[in-house]
This record gives sequence, C-alpha cells and structure tokens, in this order.
Amino acid sequence: MYRFKYNTTLAAWQVQLLCYGIIWRNVKTARFSDLIAARHFTDTTGISHHYREQKPFDHKPGVEVAA
Repeated sequence: MYRFKYNTTLAAWQVQLLCYGIIWRNVKTARFSDLIAARHFTDTTGISHHYREQKPFDHKPGVEVAA
C-alpha cells in the first residue's frame, strides 16, 4: 500500500510505502512541489501498478461507497 503525505518541514509532497503492515517509510528520492507531480511519479515508476493507494474513508452517514 502507498500514500501521499505532505511534509510541512520540507514543504513538499512525499510518497510513502507501507512496510510489514504497520510502518510507513518515505521513498527517499521522491519530493514534489505538487500532488500532480507525485501522482505522475507513482505512475511512471510502477508503484501504482504494484501497490494499492490508501484512500481516506468518507465519513458521511448514509452514503454507500462502491467497491
């Protein structure tokens, strides 16, 4: 699983991979000024083809999310 995280210290977007099911690790070379560039990086490197993206849960009551 992977996710996009905004690092406020670096003022940049980073890509993180889930290791061993509990630890999030940064892809060290991946720092981006915008989210579009980060998504492009995951597409070109193949991360998005081999891993699932962590998507935030929608907490709206009474709305079903299609799987």
